[in-house]
Amino acid sequence: MTSQEAFDVVVEHLKTQKRRAYSTYLGRCVYRSSDGLKCAVGALIRDEDYHRTLESKDVEDLQSLRLPSLSGLSISLLGQLQLAHDRHANWDESGFIGWHNLRSVGIDQGLDVSKIPH
Repeated sequence: MTSQEAFDVVVEHLKTQKRRAYSTYLGRCVYRSSDGLKCAVGALIRDEDYHRTLESKDVEDLQSLRLPSLSGLSISLLGQLQLAHDRHANWDESGFIGWHNLRSVGIDQGLDVSKIPH
């Protein structure tokens, strides 16, 4: 998957998911929550590559695991996508509202940001 493809997947994912993937048990955002939600990076991890033990890993750890789903994606991109998802201020009752943050990520990474809502 290219960086642009990953970015586009995350944009589409955040358009439809109405809440952060958050674990009240862990007290933080997670790649996949018990109610089926996925964070930005979690949306990029295919089911066959996912295991609950990933929840204790940060994006640098995920890169070292060489998950096929994340092959070719930079730690910088994954980290920035994760931060955009995890920021509480980027969410309200209607869903993800941090499009300006996500646009900044895309621009910083040299990606096409035209699919981000205005």
